[in-house]
Parts: sequence; C-alpha cells; structure tokens
Amino acid sequence: MNYKNINIKKVFYITCVIVVSCVMASAVIAPITTESNKPVDGNVQEIQTEGRTYVLTSQEDRLVAFVKGADKPYIETTLAVSSLPYDVQAKLKAGIEFDSEQKLRAAINEYCS
Repeated sequence: MNYKNINIKKVFYITCVIVVSCVMASAVIAPITTESNKPVDGNVQEIQTEGRTYVLTSQEDRLVAFVKGADKPYIETTLAVSSLPYDVQAKLKAGIEFDSEQKLRAAINEYCS
C-alpha cells in the first residue's frame, strides 16, 4: 500500500466529524433511555420516598443503609465501623432510623468525614 497519497488533514477532519456525531447522538439518546424521577407537582422531597424509613447500621464492619423492611442495602460505604467511637458503634449496631433520605445522607457524610 502506498502511504504517500494519504492526506493527514482529511483523516483528521473525518475523525473529528465522526467523534462529534457520536457525541451528539449520545446526547440525544441518553435522556430518552435514562430513567428520570422528575416531580410532577414540583415537590422534590416526596419523589418515591414518601413514607420510607431508612436504617443506618453496620454490616461486616461496613457502614450500610437500608430502607426499613428491605433485604438489600440501599447505600453501601467502605467506611470501617470499627474506626468510629464505641458509642457510635453501639448505636449503629442497634440501627439508627431516619425519616428522610436527606437526613440519612447527612449522617453518612458526617461519619465518613
């Protein structure tokens, strides 16, 4: 094959056109295929979380959050519970309940920082 006839500028421009086309296509397709929890009434805090109780506990020395009554963890962290103070460890062993996801996430952030 003779490489003397290949124009590098043309190859560069064609590659740019292909990349831009892929990015634009993904920008159009992603919102269609992504699940969205946008509020209908404008109340952001009550999207599928109304009436839920969250339990922050320890599982295998890791900080884990569950939706009360569920078997699968809702949030899993890599924080070793054994690195926390003993009084906090005791509370986590019993399970700390929260009535909103925001309070749960604030507590997780507090323990992990």
